[in-house]
Amino acid sequence: MHLKTVFIRFYKSFNDDFLRKQENRKPKHWEMIGDTYYPYIQVSIDPKITTIVGANESGKSHLLSAIEKAISGKYIERSDFCRYSPFFTVKQNELKYPDFGSEWAELDKSEQDSLKKIIPEIHRNTIIKNFFIFRNNVDSLTIYLPEKGVYTPYQINEKQVIELEKLLPRTFRIESSIALPSSVPIKKLVQLGQDNYLDGTKFEFLDQKQRNKIVDELDVFSDNPELITKVRLFSNENREELDHEAVKAIKSIMSALDEVSFSNPEPL
Repeated sequence: MHLKTVFIRFYKSFNDDFLRKQENRKPKHWEMIGDTYYPYIQVSIDPKITTIVGANESGKSHLLSAIEKAISGKYIERSDFCRYSPFFTVKQNELKYPDFGSEWAELDKSEQDSLKKIIPEIHRNTIIKNFFIFRNNVDSLTIYLPEKGVYTPYQINEKQVIELEKLLPRTFRIESSIALPSSVPIKKLVQLGQDNYLDGTKFEFLDQKQRNKIVDELDVFSDNPELITKVRLFSNENREELDHEAVKAIKSIMSALDEVSFSNPEPL
């Protein structure tokens, strides 16, 4: 299952679609407010898209935020309501919330079965190729199933909303304002916070300073090949000979490895 379309109405720079109002077609149920036609702005989402680019103030952040709000229902504020909307007002208790919708496509069998459990009214033999979710007034959710050109609405209650959240993918934010070191081991990012993680090698969790320390000490052996010969004799039962510089370098490397810890902050 993937997100195919996001619908946005009265949200910041996204007001209703004025061009679609001029089209000579029958409005869909979710486009009506009372007896008046207020079409959503529709943004198609290609499943291969991984990045949104554009000029400053072109609406990138608004779009990403709208996708998050449409899926999760979180962070929807009355202050988000578009000031150019005819419904915008500053009167107390009359402020409205923006509306969001999403279309989901290519459901596998398990996802179809899960949706049928959430909405028992759906016949068990129904093949669900796609469905729509529209979120009005923050927590009022309606699911629409397309059936032979007709969109059947299913109003879902609070318990069903919780089950629906388990079915939908989760959204997350990358805090881009946080300073990061020049390089971070990928396994450390994946396993961050998992205290019992035992897989991998210690070197994978070294920060940049610790890695530089080890590399510098290894240069001692590179610059002095004879030290390597003497180190190899360390396990010889008949003769033990180690250069002082070799011992110092090995101890420094061991010290760097002993400092590895999930709790140590990365250098900024």
